[in-house]
Amino acid sequence: MTIDVLSMVSIIAIFQSFLMAAFFALNKKKSRINNIMLISLLLVFAVIVAGTLITSNRLFYATTAQQQKIIFVFGQSAFLVGHLLFFYIKTLLFPIFHFRRMDWIHFAPFVLAVCAAIS
Repeated sequence: MTIDVLSMVSIIAIFQSFLMAAFFALNKKKSRINNIMLISLLLVFAVIVAGTLITSNRLFYATTAQQQKIIFVFGQSAFLVGHLLFFYIKTLLFPIFHFRRMDWIHFAPFVLAVCAAIS
């Protein structure tokens, strides 16, 4: 396996996403819901980049159907980016934001995609 420039940039991006998520998790100065939304957004970005890195460099050879499903679930996390960004901006604009029951429906495409991938 050879590591090219794009792989190194991807590894740095994953490391930086985890580092920034840890920093925001330990930050006590800002609103807690803002930090939770930003942490989840950073972790989703790390998962997407890791899935792309794994599939493009053949670091994980998917030989069975179960392993192919696991790799497919990495890609389905892209369904979360828009909704997490929406809720992060909403928590910035409305400091007293709380999740309602209807807000959870935004995550239905991700849940349906994962259910379809597992079955």
